[in-house]
Amino acid sequence: MQTDHALVEALLAADEEAVAHMVETYGDRLFKTALAITGDVHHAEEVVQDAFLKAYDNIRTFRAESSFYTWLLRIAVNIARTRRKRLWLVRSVPLERYEQQLSDVADPEASMIRHEERRQVLECLAHLPERYREVLALFYLEDMSVAQIAAMLAQPEGTIKSKLSRARAMLKARVEQCGVIR
Repeated sequence: MQTDHALVEALLAADEEAVAHMVETYGDRLFKTALAITGDVHHAEEVVQDAFLKAYDNIRTFRAESSFYTWLLRIAVNIARTRRKRLWLVRSVPLERYEQQLSDVADPEASMIRHEERRQVLECLAHLPERYREVLALFYLEDMSVAQIAAMLAQPEGTIKSKLSRARAMLKARVEQCGVIR
């Protein structure tokens, strides 16, 4: 599948390979964002599964006004927000299962240090209020611009800039407090 159009056409034709391609291509990225929003590995996995199912069931509604991934991400973010509100998730992240996502085998010693630092930063991130975690996840994990986040969350760009600035400051303070930054 080279293009969004080809993928959408294949999904409309109920092509099983297209479904597998969609899951393989976008699964990890959606998971990282869902984890940052929900703060729970189990719920993040469910959000991703629900997002894929909802996207497949509603593929006829895709209008190509944005990329396929942006459309899929919007579905996942909405599901994660709804789940978070409904379940009042605890803000701790069970990192033992997420650590696999962060591995880097190039230099084992440096990888282990980076891995531990990332784990600690994610732990600190999990303690931030949800509205700030969400903005940080979209900005840093999804590489979305302030304008894209504002459009996705239906909030003014100024509000997103303010949340992003406040979230960075809160995360920095938390990371320093936990001793991650040396």
